[in-house]
Amino acid sequence: LARCEARFLLESKKPREAAELLLDAALYAGDIMRNNTLVEGYVGASILKYLLEDLEADLLKSDLNSDEFLDIARQLDLLDGGFPDPGDAFLNDSMQLGFAFLKAGTVQEFFKMYGAEKPELSARRYCFSERIMMADAFESHLKYSKQLRDASQNPWPEAGRMKQCCILERTSDPNPLLRAVHDLLSFDTPGAAAQRALTSDHFRQARVSLRLLRGAAHYRATGLIPRLEDPFGSTLFSSRSGNRLKLWSVGGNGKDDGGTGDWTGKG
Repeated sequence: LARCEARFLLESKKPREAAELLLDAALYAGDIMRNNTLVEGYVGASILKYLLEDLEADLLKSDLNSDEFLDIARQLDLLDGGFPDPGDAFLNDSMQLGFAFLKAGTVQEFFKMYGAEKPELSARRYCFSERIMMADAFESHLKYSKQLRDASQNPWPEAGRMKQCCILERTSDPNPLLRAVHDLLSFDTPGAAAQRALTSDHFRQARVSLRLLRGAAHYRATGLIPRLEDPFGSTLFSSRSGNRLKLWSVGGNGKDDGGTGDWTGKG
């Protein structure tokens, strides 16, 4: 709705009001990402990228004056400075799973909560107690979540390699319930999820989009190119031809391709 209203404002020759609306919605997207679970975090990151794409596509090409561009740049600086910590999402996922186990009480009721039938699970290694198996599954899930949280704090691509190892270890954990939970709640096969961890990160991609837009807004306001950190590398790259500025990230593959591809940090 905010994007549609911003489009109407642009058609009414009110680019500043459109920018303010999109930036307000971007703050809302950041709130969705902050201290939430991974699913909600991915939703917030996707919303943020769509809003930033609208700002880049329309408003940076509009006739705003330098003061108006500087105001946009300052608001983007604030948004970047308060960018959510992705590590919280991994721990919140474990907390959500623990509450689901407590609410269900049994393995069968747990799978019923998600509209699934209970798979064949052996609790032999847990003295044939499903409750002990559930407790162990939670403890193991929390252990892996802490590893993923720690990985998210590392520079790329080390973070990607740490995530890949953790995902492969989690999906081959000796607890059959934990493996079943992964199959139930994951949209990916274990191998695909681990491989994707090497080249993609929703939170970093959203922040790349934000940093690219920050750089562009500052350039439109001041004619200067700010030095900004690249979430996938060291610093964002730039080149200038006349009055045209090109900014790019190395993206998830960690390679400088000279800024080929789209502007959203995918490569």
